[in-house]
Amino acid sequence: MSIKFTIAETLYNWSRRLGYVVPDVSAAAEIISGPSAPVNQMKIDNLEMLTRQKNISAAVLYANINMTDFSDIVLSLEVKDIFRYINTILLKLLPAIDQNNGETDSFSDAGVTALFSQDYRSALVSAISMCQEINTIKEPEFDFSSFTVGVCFGTVMIGVVGDGKSYSTLTISEYTGLSKYLQSIAGKYYSRILITGSYAELIDDFSKRFSSRMIGYVYLTKLKKFEKLYDVYNGDTLEVRNKKRKTKLMFEKGVELFAEKNYDQARLHFVEVLKADRQDLAAKEYVYLCDKCASGEAGFSQRTYMEMW
Repeated sequence: MSIKFTIAETLYNWSRRLGYVVPDVSAAAEIISGPSAPVNQMKIDNLEMLTRQKNISAAVLYANINMTDFSDIVLSLEVKDIFRYINTILLKLLPAIDQNNGETDSFSDAGVTALFSQDYRSALVSAISMCQEINTIKEPEFDFSSFTVGVCFGTVMIGVVGDGKSYSTLTISEYTGLSKYLQSIAGKYYSRILITGSYAELIDDFSKRFSSRMIGYVYLTKLKKFEKLYDVYNGDTLEVRNKKRKTKLMFEKGVELFAEKNYDQARLHFVEVLKADRQDLAAKEYVYLCDKCASGEAGFSQRTYMEMW
């Protein structure tokens, strides 16, 4: 499939979501092609598209390699291998989006943003599928270990931008930024998939259908609220899943004690978690936070959340 046709198809899909009447994908491709497109033959006024936007509610997914690791990878590879590395990842990610009725919104380095407005649960199913597919890649010269996914839910504004001849879709939302933030901190907290509590609440029987642990709270400064975060570990390796299952109750009790400002007791719980799994970066981070909070260090006194965004 040509790049032009792919762009045209994306424009067509979002045009349908926005309520525009586009005849077919081939017609959208004519719009993309430029001045030669016979505007007067279209069933819509192309310029009118630029003045229309639509708000939708959607689960927002962002998947990528940790950016620090990606920068190191780029510096270590030849140009042709950089593209092969990126395409190796995208070949695993895009089918997971399509198969779960998601819409690919944009690409960023080796990552992708996708929206799921039909079935919100599908975003999490897609994220798990992505992690499982990444786990199957056999490319010894490439490192995919820092791949993570962030998922949240909120209102997204979608519109079309251009000059009347060439078009592109544009998505604006606090939640696209939030999903990227979640993806960026997931590795720090020993997570492959990090989701918000408000998103988890939309999924029927979330705690029964998915393996997860509540890892604490983040304060969202722009939205002026605390948000609960869950580490969904269905996409982890079997070894890590088993470790998280064994330490789940102890870990979550530590989080509860931390949120109650009982830092000394919380620390004891996280130390016990580390005795069972020395690789648990989330428990290590909490031991550090407990020490800072218990000592009353500036910026940590009376703290009940793990991060601020």
